[in-house]
Amino acid sequence: TQYANTDTIKKIQKALKDKKYDLGNYGINKDGVDGKFGNKTAEAVLQFITNNTEPAPQTTSQQPTTPTPSSDATQATSQQPK
Repeated sequence: TQYANTDTIKKIQKALKDKKYDLGNYGINKDGVDGKFGNKTAEAVLQFITNNTEPAPQTTSQQPTTPTPSSDATQATSQQPK
């Protein structure tokens, strides 16, 4: 299994930090940007997804309707030569 590389994780962490998500005090600058996808990063990503995902539209459960032949189609089939 291939995991995201450290640079990619740091980019994600920086974006989350810029949006004020709590990443703890890990890393060189103690701002949570350390390139490791730990618990704090996982929590921040989940919170970001929760905050930025619209709920699925509500649907009513309706039975599909079967199309009925139009009167023109009914007349055409009943008048075919035998």
